[in-house]
Amino acid sequence: MKVDQKQIEHIADLANLELSEDEKVALKSDFERVLVYIEKINELDVDNVPETLQIISLSNVEREDKIGNSLDREEMLELAPESNESQVKVPKFL
Repeated sequence: MKVDQKQIEHIADLANLELSEDEKVALKSDFERVLVYIEKINELDVDNVPETLQIISLSNVEREDKIGNSLDREEMLELAPESNESQVKVPKFL
């Protein structure tokens, strides 16, 4: 399938891209190769192939929440580089 320059410019405009002439030529070539590939895929007979959402079976792996070995507040504050009363001080960031 052929793609013309006007279509490339329209796609670039939709994507808010500023393309040089060389980039437009390369993009035109890339689009044409993708469309040829899609045409080949469309030739496949998939009438008897069941629809699938995924190709491997997935299941949620869940575990029970358990409280593990944790530090108490005083131990944690002793390990922190800086603390203020009962809170760990961290650098300000935005």
